[in-house]
Amino acid sequence: MSQSDTAKQHTYRRRQPEETVLYKTVAANVETFIADRETEGHPVPERVAKELRNYLTCGILQYGLIRVLCPGCAFERAIGYSCKGRGFCPSCFGKRMSETMAHLIDYVLPHAPYRQWAITFPFALRFWLATNNKLVSKVNKVVTEEIAKFYADKAKNEGVTAPLPGAITFIQRTGSSLNPILTA
Repeated sequence: MSQSDTAKQHTYRRRQPEETVLYKTVAANVETFIADRETEGHPVPERVAKELRNYLTCGILQYGLIRVLCPGCAFERAIGYSCKGRGFCPSCFGKRMSETMAHLIDYVLPHAPYRQWAITFPFALRFWLATNNKLVSKVNKVVTEEIAKFYADKAKNEGVTAPLPGAITFIQRTGSSLNPILTA
């Protein structure tokens, strides 16, 4: 394979969010959705409406871009600005999640074995957890304390004299299809 063939394989291609089913669905329905919730007396919180609208600008060149040019290889592209969304935009959320994990691994967590736990709750409890931050905090504390006790006991049984388990928790409030997890 020649050097030019290798360069072609690794050339940046702009993601095209406007071509996705999610983007087309949001673009076609967001204003109607927001208006309908208002009419029904259950308005969409302003921060949510703002995030949905901002998602429609994410990566779209007409809403702002940066031109990238490499003088060494003549690489030149226009890259659309991101919406920097925290809860809806798959691209920005994925980037934020990856950056957070890279930071934790590179700068925070010691080199040690880790386990990932995913705790789910029955649908009947999800509404209460989704609407009561104090309850979520208390439940999170109980769950992490019990997991820590489990690992401390296990470590003691294996001869570790002063085990000190730790935890980092992230609360996920949507399912894999971006559906709210509080629905039945």
